[in-house]
Amino acid sequence: MRITILMILLISICSCAKSSKEYNELKEQIELGLDRDQEIREKFMEKYQKTGNIDLELNQRMGQIDSINQIYAFRFLEKYGYPIYSEDGKKICKGIFYILQHSDQKHMKKYVGELKEAAFKGEASLTHYALMKDRILKNDGKKQVYGSQISSYKDENGHVTNNFFVWPIKDPTKVDSLRKVMGFKTTIAEYSKQMNAAYSADETLPTHN
Repeated sequence: MRITILMILLISICSCAKSSKEYNELKEQIELGLDRDQEIREKFMEKYQKTGNIDLELNQRMGQIDSINQIYAFRFLEKYGYPIYSEDGKKICKGIFYILQHSDQKHMKKYVGELKEAAFKGEASLTHYALMKDRILKNDGKKQVYGSQISSYKDENGHVTNNFFVWPIKDPTKVDSLRKVMGFKTTIAEYSKQMNAAYSADETLPTHN
């Protein structure tokens, strides 16, 4: 009986917290942050595709937007945990994902478990989980699972080139079926062509990322 009452009280406290002024303000800023995140990256990619060069001004602006977004997102995550569809809405879930994906390894690792749990309960995107899991593996210099991450080849002097490849995959024979389960719309071959990136099932891990 006491446990039941305690659970009701905890649920009530959580509900009040998520209707607070701070919650609503953070939620609004994160959702606006998602719009800014996507807009600047669209401009960046459009310019890069036209010129083949990185626009340093846009790149700097992108970093500034990421830093501002992270302030709100990290504050939200620390206080309310990873958002879920049924309680917080899909836009903030998408916003938190992209802000984390464009942050650092420490924060992605901290929250990928919560994202995974929510995704497999239908409360977050399976594709988002797959993208974050692959990025964490790539950043750790390990093979990815779902084939979502690409990288640049380096020349003989160790300089990054404009030639891309799909980061090595743990089990290339299963990757297409895994991608389908996680909501990807393309096979690994289709994806590599779409991204203008070389793909080989025998690709080995580079000595340096």
